[in-house]
Amino acid sequence: IIILHGYIMMFAVVFPLMPLLAICNNYLELKVDFYNLTNSKRPVPYAGDGIGVWKNVIAVFNIIAIFSNMALLVFRTDTVT
Repeated sequence: IIILHGYIMMFAVVFPLMPLLAICNNYLELKVDFYNLTNSKRPVPYAGDGIGVWKNVIAVFNIIAIFSNMALLVFRTDTVT
C-alpha cells in the first residue's frame, strides 16, 4: 500500500486514471486476501503500536511528489508560463 501510495502521488499528473486503477487494485487485493484468510488456518495476529517508520516514509513520498509533479507541469506542459 505504501508503494502504491507513492506511485499515485508522484505520477498522478502523468496518468490521471491511476487513482481509479489503484482503487480497483485495492478492491481486488482485499477480496483475494479475504478469501485466503477465511480458507486457511493462521496464527492469531497481535496488534502493533502503530505504523512506525512508515509514517516518515509516507511524509517523504508526499514531499517528493510535490516537487516531481511541479517539475512535470513546468517542464512538460504549456499550461504554466
